Amino acid sequence: MSLHVLSQMVDISGDLTVNKEDLINVSKSSIGRLLQKFHVTPAKIPQDFELESKARTVTDEWTFGIRPQIRTGVNFATVAFAHITDIETKVAVALYCALIAGMDDPARLSANAVISSEPFRKLCSGSARYDPGIPGALFKLLVKTHELFPPFAANTIYISVLQFLNGAMLENEYDSGGFDLTKSALRFVEYQRYLTGISDGFACFIWEGAKFPDERVYASAIPDAGIFMNYVNDVFSFYKEELAGETTTYIHNRALVSGKALPETLHDVIDDAFAAAERVRNVLSGEAREVWDSFEKGFIVFHIGDRRYRLQEVLGTEYFLDRAEW
Repeated sequence: MSLHVLSQMVDISGDLTVNKEDLINVSKSSIGRLLQKFHVTPAKIPQDFELESKARTVTDEWTFGIRPQIRTGVNFATVAFAHITDIETKVAVALYCALIAGMDDPARLSANAVISSEPFRKLCSGSARYDPGIPGALFKLLVKTHELFPPFAANTIYISVLQFLNGAMLENEYDSGGFDLTKSALRFVEYQRYLTGISDGFACFIWEGAKFPDERVYASAIPDAGIFMNYVNDVFSFYKEELAGETTTYIHNRALVSGKALPETLHDVIDDAFAAAERVRNVLSGEAREVWDSFEKGFIVFHIGDRRYRLQEVLGTEYFLDRAEW
């Protein structure tokens, strides 16, 4: 199906005017374009039994219910971070992803600003260490990152969590009608996506501290690595977000302020993600570049194989990372 035909299915405000079959076609077209540009073919991924065992040892002590998110975190570490050789770092990736995904939940991040800011205040004051829920588990993990990474990377991982919480609180405000975006607000849309993407933190995980103790080797790649991650995630999340009726996502907001239809916006985002990845490749060399190449493909493949994104409904592929029980 051509982009021209697809664009007739979506009005310029970003509202889908079609049924689920048309949504599947829009999503399939966009994902196909992304896979083609990045030369990625999904493949069956072997389980990382050591990672699963060590992650389960930690998460079995958690009393809060985020089992689906734990599975997603383990899948993420298994595929996108397959290049990591230090098992403790890989476990940290899995737990970090699981806890952030667990917090990215309307039930936990209420539209009530006071409730939304509680985890932020606890992490800043240090009182999170006494919290039996997600803030407490996250605080312990963030403290441990200083054992795994050099100072700049460890600090960035911590700061990214605070930015995420702040951005999520802001997002809740305009989800409830608190913002009226205009065509002059593109930088705000990008800024809000940056806050909630927590991409700087995940970027620092790519280059494990045991192999890359000098952050200067990869620091200049972090901004564009973040753009790549956020935009690729937006493309793969589009289908599930549309089914959930979410109309204040980055894709919707960018379409609104740019005056473009959703399919055209998706294609623009894919092109921007590819350009960002190219810039990352250009500033890296040697083993740091090899690590990025592995991560880049793994990050894409992860989204196809994890149940969270519901892409079996779009692509007909197997959830090949759905074997572990949590």
